[in-house]
Amino acid sequence: MTVKITTAVASAALLAMVAKVDDGAAAPSLKVYSGTVPANVTTALTDQVELLSAGMSDPAFDTTVTDGGTYVQVPANTLTLSPSVASGTATFFRIFDGNGTAIVQGTVTASGGGGDLEIISGVAINSGVMVAFNTFNMRMPKG
Repeated sequence: MTVKITTAVASAALLAMVAKVDDGAAAPSLKVYSGTVPANVTTALTDQVELLSAGMSDPAFDTTVTDGGTYVQVPANTLTLSPSVASGTATFFRIFDGNGTAIVQGTVTASGGGGDLEIISGVAINSGVMVAFNTFNMRMPKG
């Protein structure tokens, strides 16, 4: 059986999660990787390659929760992109708090592919190229 939660509970959980992203003295960061997606966010990275990173504002997310039907969401605030540092196929991302601790992990797809993070130009990343994301929202399922 899948657990279902109310909009209010999903909203509270989502706001607690995005608040955790802002822990630490430094601003959070979002990093995109190639390779096998780890089992969970605390699984150590092994042969995965960091393709690019984006600095996040602090706070990283807006706190205005909107209802998406089967989920609630908040939009990311400003992402500061850097040119990609390696070439490869993007498969997942992690968000790190200001202490460097991985807090969130999600999938990456091309625009329209349904990933947690969608890259406008596709998942094939070339070193030294700037990459643009669709609007990035953090979501929490509800039911």
